[in-house]
Amino acid sequence: MKQYLEQLKKEFGGHTDFSEKRPGIYQLRVPFYYEDGDMMDIFLTTIKGEPCISDFGLTLMRLSYTYNIDTPNKDRIFHRILLENGLHENDGNIFTPIISNSIMKTLMHFAMVISKVMSMQ
Repeated sequence: MKQYLEQLKKEFGGHTDFSEKRPGIYQLRVPFYYEDGDMMDIFLTTIKGEPCISDFGLTLMRLSYTYNIDTPNKDRIFHRILLENGLHENDGNIFTPIISNSIMKTLMHFAMVISKVMSMQ
């Protein structure tokens, strides 16, 4: 995990930080923002033994303040966004494995997909 965190610091030119929320779960503070200006909730963790980037369900929670995925059509659209972009969802947690040791590419892609999900409203 530490190698990914150090790689992020280097690739962002020092414009990122992280904090360990629980053992093995690091919240990333990177310059990606929701439309309202709040920083995106992005975490680095392991899922089934693989290093992953995750939102721990915070994207759907935040989306639910103004928009509910409460019909089969909305659910289909949500899951199509994830499927077309190679992300996964489990019980509200959106996540993706880190692609071939490139955390920067994975992180950029993850943030783009989170923006797409948030624009469902």
